[in-house]
Amino acid sequence: MAAGPKDGPVAVLLHGFPEFWYGWRKQIEPLAEAGFRVIVPDQRGYNLSGKPRGVAPYALT
Repeated sequence: MAAGPKDGPVAVLLHGFPEFWYGWRKQIEPLAEAGFRVIVPDQRGYNLSGKPRGVAPYALT
């Protein structure tokens, strides 16, 4: 999910467990209207993003 002017300063909103991008829905429009390029990705395995099999693909190391 992205909103706002493509040339605006970037604001990246990251959700936590067990949310997805929709948890930021009330912040996206005000930030975009303030001139920010708002980027709100679904993290791996949440909502409609890819869901790798097993636990190993989720490792951070």
